[in-house]
Amino acid sequence: MEYTPKISASLNGLEKRRKHLLKLGKAMMEAYEGAMYPVDLLALGALKRTISTIAGFKLLIESSNMVCARTILRVQIDTALRFYSVFIVADPHSYSLEILSGKNINHMQDSSGQKMRDAYLVNKLSEEYPWLPTVYKNLSGYIHPKKCVNG
Repeated sequence: MEYTPKISASLNGLEKRRKHLLKLGKAMMEAYEGAMYPVDLLALGALKRTISTIAGFKLLIESSNMVCARTILRVQIDTALRFYSVFIVADPHSYSLEILSGKNINHMQDSSGQKMRDAYLVNKLSEEYPWLPTVYKNLSGYIHPKKCVNG
């Protein structure tokens, strides 16, 4: 399929980012003679999910499946929100252990005592990415549709 130059450049950029993330993951696993810490395990999970998300997103764009591509974008934002939460808690390693043991992030608090629900994390991260609340809200309709339509 032939794409516009902008879409082709974006797809190429995604592939470069995917390869870069693979290198980052390798470097992280080799750091400190391979020692792993709880936050490292969360980071590796986020890296793996992001690498897979990029591959799936590219395939969806290439097949013009925009509904599913938008859903994958929301999944990626969720990945970023959850990993971002590590940076706003008092003890990242203890927090990571709780996550790894299955505790739900929505029931946990950041270092200021706020529950880390999605809306709160979106608001916090929007300080760095002002576009996030609008994009998150628009993509949420693909995850939680208000009503189903035949067709």
